[in-house]
Amino acid sequence: YAATYIETYRPTWGTKNESQWRNTIEQYVTPAIGQIPVSDVSVDQVLTILKPLWNRIPETAKRLQGRIERILDAAISEGYRSTSNPARWRGHLSHLLPLRDTKKTIRHHPALPYVKLPAFMAELRLNSSSTHMTLAMLILTATRTSDVLNATWGEMNWAESLWIIPKERTKAKTREHRV
Repeated sequence: YAATYIETYRPTWGTKNESQWRNTIEQYVTPAIGQIPVSDVSVDQVLTILKPLWNRIPETAKRLQGRIERILDAAISEGYRSTSNPARWRGHLSHLLPLRDTKKTIRHHPALPYVKLPAFMAELRLNSSSTHMTLAMLILTATRTSDVLNATWGEMNWAESLWIIPKERTKAKTREHRV
């Protein structure tokens, strides 16, 4: 059923999301409960999958829990399962698994003082490598890294000094972004 769910929602995801879904389900869920009918999946089986990952790789474990929960919710909606969702977090697994430590120490990279930016940009222009030019474009446009890395010549309007990022490549995918 997980494969059916992924295939149904795949068109609404990016390729990275699809790959992450497939990989986590194949790596962690299929070996443990892949042959069990979706109607028979139990809380103990879900916990068997999640507990070994919960403290070791918490971000993956939480995403996997959410994916299992969504798959089983869909199975309930389609009538393949008549009992409650054993992977439901709120009011259920939240009482069976310890809260994750969200107070990680985050060490940000120091920002370049703005008074040093002109000299830094001049230094970038001394080297015409794609890395240097990409970094300069990223700084000058203040766009997402992925937007710059995926930019195409067809998006550039040199006469108007305009870069139009198509809506399909924007985060919300609702309208183009003009830079």
